[in-house]
Parts: sequence; C-alpha cells; structure tokens
Amino acid sequence: MDKSEKENKGNGESESKATALIGIIGSVVTILLTIWNTYTKSVIDAQEKGLQELEIRLKERAAGLEESRERVERYRWVLFRC
Repeated sequence: MDKSEKENKGNGESESKATALIGIIGSVVTILLTIWNTYTKSVIDAQEKGLQELEIRLKERAAGLEESRERVERYRWVLFRC
C-alpha cells in the first residue's frame, strides 16, 4: 500500500466512525424525546382525569342547588301569605 491508499483508508475509517457516532447520538435523542413525550402525556392525562372528576362534582352540586331552588319555590307562597 502506498501513502495515498493509507490516507484514503484512514479517511474512510474516520467517516465511518463519524457516521456511527451521529447514528448513536440520533438514537439517544430519539429515546430521550420518546421518554419526555410519555411523561408529558401521563401528566396531561392525570390532569384531564382530575378535571373530569371536578366537572362531575360540579354537576352534582348544581343539581343539588337546583333541587333546593325548586323546594324554595314550592313553599314561597307561605312566606308571602304571612
């Protein structure tokens, strides 16, 4: 092998190493983004569940309030007669 063949072989090896390094870095970034996405989705899902539970409680309280209003309206005439 002469000098130019050795230089070309050396360049090929360094390019191969750089390509492998870029591939590894890309894979690590992809894994990290997947983990982050999963984490944020779980947080969002937990918040949505909490909001749904809160909405159910508010609807129950609104129904109770409406029942109380109906009872007051039913006996309102007693208050105005006296």
